[in-house]
Amino acid sequence: MTAVPSKTLAVAVMLVAASASAAQPYPSKPIRMVVGYEPGGGADNIARLLAGAASEILGQQIVVDNRSGANGVVAAELVSRAPKDGYTIHVVTSSHVTNPSVHRKLPYDTARDFAAAPLVMVVHPAMKAGSVADFITAAKAGDLHYASAGLGNMTQVAAELFNLTTGTRMIHVPFKGSGPAIIDLIAGRVAVYFPPVPSAIAQIQAGRLKALAVTSLRPASNLPGVPTVHESGFPGFEAGSWYGLVVPPGTATQIVQRLLVASRDALQTSRVQERMKMQGLEAVGSTPAQFDAKIRRDIEKWRKVFREAKIVMQ
Repeated sequence: MTAVPSKTLAVAVMLVAASASAAQPYPSKPIRMVVGYEPGGGADNIARLLAGAASEILGQQIVVDNRSGANGVVAAELVSRAPKDGYTIHVVTSSHVTNPSVHRKLPYDTARDFAAAPLVMVVHPAMKAGSVADFITAAKAGDLHYASAGLGNMTQVAAELFNLTTGTRMIHVPFKGSGPAIIDLIAGRVAVYFPPVPSAIAQIQAGRLKALAVTSLRPASNLPGVPTVHESGFPGFEAGSWYGLVVPPGTATQIVQRLLVASRDALQTSRVQERMKMQGLEAVGSTPAQFDAKIRRDIEKWRKVFREAKIVMQ
């Protein structure tokens, strides 16, 4: 399965491997699912939801292992060096395709080693801007600061794409995660933030944040009445998050197929579907090759944004 931009968050399942033979029936022991972020975040929630359902299908426990650091790079390096036996799988996010633009040198090759959800533009409810146009006027009239969940995170590159598209010059304020960014936005210390819908929807519904637009081409079903940036005068504007599963290259083809089928079946269970709907998530099916192609396209798309926005790399 792969992720494509849609009116809700897309869950991707990408399992890439070279041909090899499996020595024994798979799985015969617990599987480790590595997440590159702290417990409680979007990637962690998806991992635990999928792990629970897939464990029942595979007949073996899937243990979620949180290895946060460097916007997912720590976890990705760990998995890239793991045995190619199908017992280590990795939940990647859209930051997987922005990291090559953030870091001058990665300890793995994103495309080789590893073979969407709309974001929502939110401001403090006291801000007079009631539309994207109003916000642009305010941004051009003064120095406004935007929050991100960290350097190279999709919440930053979406804001920089907004800057490039609209001619605004918002100033970046990075935070260590989405939680602190939302806290400072509610406190009025930054002007705007572009988090995934599930991260902000509770605050929007409670009136603590005001949604101006979503970044997908189609409106988000769980945010009725909120337009897209695309239909707010900027045709083609699109930025979003996705989640996927990858394994180290060289994993046996039959193991990859087993994981792929189990993941797809898990995503179709009523329990998972209900939880995903509550969070504004959507599973979109395709092939590993299509997900691989998407990863490569997104790397180039966001590399161009980093270059044009003159984002300082590490």
